[in-house]
Amino acid sequence: MKALVTGGSGFIGRHLVADLLRRDHEVRCLARPATDRGKLAGLPVAWAEGAFDDPTSLAAAVAGVDWVFHLAAAITAADRPAYVRANVRATAALLQACADAHTRIRRFVFASSIAASGPTLDKRLQRENDPCRPVSEYGRSKLLAEEACRRFSGQLPITVLRLTNVLGVDQAQLSLARKLLQLRLMPLLGNGDEQTSLVFVQDAVAALLLAAEEKAACGRTYFVADGGAYSWRTVFSTVRRAMDIGAVLYLPHPLLILVAAAAETAARLRGRSILISRGQLRDLRRYYYLHDIDLIRSELGFRPRFHFNEETFRRLFQGSPGSAGLD
Repeated sequence: MKALVTGGSGFIGRHLVADLLRRDHEVRCLARPATDRGKLAGLPVAWAEGAFDDPTSLAAAVAGVDWVFHLAAAITAADRPAYVRANVRATAALLQACADAHTRIRRFVFASSIAASGPTLDKRLQRENDPCRPVSEYGRSKLLAEEACRRFSGQLPITVLRLTNVLGVDQAQLSLARKLLQLRLMPLLGNGDEQTSLVFVQDAVAALLLAAEEKAACGRTYFVADGGAYSWRTVFSTVRRAMDIGAVLYLPHPLLILVAAAAETAARLRGRSILISRGQLRDLRRYYYLHDIDLIRSELGFRPRFHFNEETFRRLFQGSPGSAGLD
């Protein structure tokens, strides 16, 4: 197959690109001229230079491809209009380009987020047909992008995957966690309850490929997770043990809020994005994101291969960033 990947230089995207190439598919990545392509250096990737606000470049990018994986998104943005531009209008523009393509796209896979569905109610597992109640501008923009996918469902074979928190050795937040633990600092995130679902990047990529390959996936929306429920403090404790870190200094929530406030100020002054904000820290304490994966199991045969435990992290940290130590 010939596959177009947007966001191919990002964390999930580069793992997807590598897996597509291992399966002997042809890969084309849409990127701006200034995009850092270093993480994909040496791979036989065709680059389509363009932008989502340039219909001509989008038409060239989708020409002749069988699969489109739309992973590009803004997770942090300055305001609501910026989220709309990056996540809603960009998705609609790419969908239009695919609908206008001279050759039929066999599958358009949209990488959405659990943020689009919003937090679970009453700490129960959320299912795909539950009402969506996003609580962040990012989540609202991803839900609007899903609605754009539905508008094109009569013209294109589309599958939407709502990815939970995706882990991997080169994932930004996990890298930050490791740096803090190396300094013997352990943030007390969340409220101590099992508040979140998780998935390793290899399983997220497997779900993306199933969404493209399986006929049953057409027109469907699925949650993607490993089937477990975890507390954020367990996440840090497990990573700590996998790294063989001994005594640590615990950082309580009020202190984390102060640190995040300082980081936000510094980021604004430098014109950079931040890894975690005060709002996100508060959300980690308040909300539960727990997801039922029975639908993707039963319809697509999705079976997570990697589960959250100390041994998995040890293997992950011992591997190379490209393979995440779990291949």
